[in-house]
Amino acid sequence: MLRNYFSIAWRNLVRHKVYSGINVLGLAIAMAACLLIVLYLLDETSYDRYHPNADRIYRVGGSYDQGGDTRNRSAITNFGLAPLLSSSFPFIEKTVRLTPVTDEPVRYGARKYVEEVIFYADEDFFNLFTFRFLRGNPARALGGPGHIVVTQTAATKYFGQDDPLGKTLDVDGNLVKVTGVIADVPPNSHFHFDMVISMKTVENEYPDFVKTMQSGAITHYTYLLLPKGYDAQRLAAQLPQFVKNAIGKEAPKHTEYFLQPLRDIHLRSALTRELEPNGDIRYVYVFVTVAIIILLIACVNYTNLATARAAVRAKEVGLRKVVGATRQQIIFQFLGESLLFAALAMVLALGLGYLATPLFNQLSGKTLTVNLLGNWQLLAGGLAFAAAVGLLAGSYPAFFLSAFQPVKTLKGSASAMGSGTLWLRKGLVVAQFTISIALVIATLLVYQQWTFMRNQKLGYNADQVITMPLQTLADTSGRVDAFKTQLLRNPRVAAVTASGNPLARRVGNWRQYVTAGKQDADQVNIATIDVDHDFFTTLQTPLVAGRGFSKQCPSDVAEAYVLNEAAVKFLGLDNPVGQPLRGSLFNGKDWKTKQGTIVGVVKDFHFASLHKAIEPVIFSLYSQETFPLSWLSVRISGQDLPGTTAFLKSTWATFVPDEPWQYTFLADDINNLYQAEAHFLRVFTVFSGLAIFIACLGTFGLAAFTAVQRTREIGIRKVLGAGVGNIVGMLSKDFLRLVLLANVIAWPLAWWAMQRWLWDFAYRIDIGWQPFALAGVAALLITLLTVSFQTVKAAVANPVKSLRNE
Repeated sequence: MLRNYFSIAWRNLVRHKVYSGINVLGLAIAMAACLLIVLYLLDETSYDRYHPNADRIYRVGGSYDQGGDTRNRSAITNFGLAPLLSSSFPFIEKTVRLTPVTDEPVRYGARKYVEEVIFYADEDFFNLFTFRFLRGNPARALGGPGHIVVTQTAATKYFGQDDPLGKTLDVDGNLVKVTGVIADVPPNSHFHFDMVISMKTVENEYPDFVKTMQSGAITHYTYLLLPKGYDAQRLAAQLPQFVKNAIGKEAPKHTEYFLQPLRDIHLRSALTRELEPNGDIRYVYVFVTVAIIILLIACVNYTNLATARAAVRAKEVGLRKVVGATRQQIIFQFLGESLLFAALAMVLALGLGYLATPLFNQLSGKTLTVNLLGNWQLLAGGLAFAAAVGLLAGSYPAFFLSAFQPVKTLKGSASAMGSGTLWLRKGLVVAQFTISIALVIATLLVYQQWTFMRNQKLGYNADQVITMPLQTLADTSGRVDAFKTQLLRNPRVAAVTASGNPLARRVGNWRQYVTAGKQDADQVNIATIDVDHDFFTTLQTPLVAGRGFSKQCPSDVAEAYVLNEAAVKFLGLDNPVGQPLRGSLFNGKDWKTKQGTIVGVVKDFHFASLHKAIEPVIFSLYSQETFPLSWLSVRISGQDLPGTTAFLKSTWATFVPDEPWQYTFLADDINNLYQAEAHFLRVFTVFSGLAIFIACLGTFGLAAFTAVQRTREIGIRKVLGAGVGNIVGMLSKDFLRLVLLANVIAWPLAWWAMQRWLWDFAYRIDIGWQPFALAGVAALLITLLTVSFQTVKAAVANPVKSLRNE
């Protein structure tokens, strides 16, 4: 019996090649899209889950007052928080502090590199997090000062095939001994590193830095391990009292702490100061939704074409019932056909998915792989998925066709099919076009928002600015000024400035400030950037009040502050210029107080992406008592770019011959802030295009079938004098009416959905009418072109042949 069902199904598939091809191709594309999205979903949701204790690891985040009702929810906390938590809550099994430092020069003999990031971590780092040790003991690897653990990649880079254990690396002038080698950090981790140095190294070097919670250094990440079965909400509920009792007045004003599950960090963390850019659960939901939409459109195509061909197959059903076939047997027959279509589509989908994976990786920034032969779970899942799709697509046609009454169908009565089928088919077509139009509108608005963010005026001129880490040059007194002077001798170098933080990568470290008339308990944390005299002129950032730092005012080094507009508002200052401001600074040994005066206010400008509002920033002039300025920004003329970069490189080699020169363009760094949006836009555009293409396939099939069904009518109309245009208009108008109705439904739905999406951006576009009009016109034109191919073919056919066939 089953063999007979599939034999008939195969015969029908081969006999009706156009309809079969449309169904198989549509289902295959939809299944391939779903396969890629499933791989993307599995990758995104796998982050940090490889740690055996991932369900018990939490990160402590901080919520800091930003003035008014605004709070800055951040991933960073104070240096002393971890030991305070351990002493206050003894049931916490482990606490670990993690401190990243960037662009550090590292050398071993003649091998010299600049490491993008190096972590300082507590002794329990490798007991809290699980990384595979290749050499060394994880329990003791970070147990003493001057200990460093490197990844396999770093070990090969510095030591080749030699045994790294016991060897000494020079990290920015500090000697550290290799005590362990681990496998490279997996891609699905919310942080990555090649080197980890023991936190005891910092504690030995800066003993006063770690004495109290009131270090002002809110630059550290705090992780903890809770006991098995312990409810994290119990600890979270005790944190407010902990702040009051254990920290008291030394805590930053209005500081709150909260717990964040490790497994939620990658997709569900909207905090500032993340270690790396995270994913976004909203994007995952969007991609999954689009994949489901694509699959449903393909299933709708199958249902539409199957029910449209009901008149052709009605007599077949009638004959089967006359010779004794039961309704159940007919249902099985048609379900068998749909399962065959789905199985063929799945085979094609696996091939398409395998071939499309490199392109998908390029679009999404992922490194996914499709192993067709070695992954039995993928094959089993594919078979189950194909069966589900076959049943979903074929259920309605099977039950609909099996319900035909044999007497009426054998007589050729149109009433056998029922009038409801036509309305269902039209409803499904409207649904397809509604979704397609909404996707086009969404794609256009996502592109507009992405373009807006890339082209938004930042408040400074980022064009033709090269940024470079100063590395060990920053630690040499007077050498930075000499380097700047040498660069400015080249007429192609317009301006040079040094700063403590890289532009467009991160805002400065938080320090504590208090205005006149307020007590120490009123201190607030504000991001601070140490700069030199040329910072504002090099970036061409306008001042709105007062002045910038001046070499004509020697007292600026010890006394002057420049605030951005957001900081003025945050501090509640009406006339800020000339007002006193007391802040903190770290001189390399301990924290000191800087009693200064506000000398100027600079116009707000964007250091970070436009996802977040501009945060308060205070600029302080670099002095010998602060950390060295570690970044240089060079504005060039733009003429002879290769020659200018060659000059910068050679000048660098003159000053620092033992260290490689590294640089980026500031404009590129700014564009990198929106890589997630760029990936989202590319993937969303491609998948929206696939949905529209599959919908057009269905429309093409329906148009072809409609033309065949109305062959006699077309012949009569042509004999009576109707022209090709009349015939095309007659056959096209029904589809165009459905598209117009779909526009009416899609426009408000798209507007509502995109308003909600845009709401998460601090700076966003206003939704205009243009995307809606463009999507509507595009849908009408695409439909007209798709339908016209078949209608014109039918209209130009010889009417004599069509009437003779009747």
